[in-house]
Amino acid sequence: MEPLNFNLPSFVVNRIFMVNHDLSKRRICVKVFLLIFFALCAMDFSTYAQSRRASRKFQYDMIGLEDVIRRYIVKDAVTVYPLEGMYSVTCTVVKRYKSWPWKVDKEKIVLLKENYAKVAILKDWPDSNHEFIEISLNQSNVPKLPIVGEFNQWKEGEGYVYKHTEPKGGLMSFTFLFDKDGNVLEGVRSEVMGSKTIVYTLTYVKTFPKSSVDTFVNND
Repeated sequence: MEPLNFNLPSFVVNRIFMVNHDLSKRRICVKVFLLIFFALCAMDFSTYAQSRRASRKFQYDMIGLEDVIRRYIVKDAVTVYPLEGMYSVTCTVVKRYKSWPWKVDKEKIVLLKENYAKVAILKDWPDSNHEFIEISLNQSNVPKLPIVGEFNQWKEGEGYVYKHTEPKGGLMSFTFLFDKDGNVLEGVRSEVMGSKTIVYTLTYVKTFPKSSVDTFVNND
């Protein structure tokens, strides 16, 4: 007896081959998808872990230049000079003249700049040529601050001669007096120009320290 010989039609063989091929492609796609999925999960976890570490990073207490000056001024209340402190500055320029033809004395405010500057007045080194220096606090984010003026005492605890340095290098001199409470410092300078007199007035209002219990920390 001859053995049975099963001859499958060629289209059946081709169909089986195509099915196996499709299954292989699907398996490859699934593997690639899983690899991408797990890689993204690992990246998200790493980012999350880094953000958590960053949020737990130590934070320094920060202070600004004005806080440093406050600490310097009140470091020892016994050695604080009445002039030392931080001030808000207002400038007033008045023109005085005689009206024509009656020659009546008149005044006219030609300039008023309120609180246009913030300054600090500090005691200078013992061997310095001037007793107190004035530092401009208008600048920000600079490694050094300009010394814009100097004060020298001429009347015990009340009167001072002030020399202001202009941006172009010129000097202007003022005579300053404290009020009785020691919170307002006012300086006057006059110039005669023909028949007119120009009077410059600088008014310094102390913003710190204003009393013995004033708080010197300001993180605004």
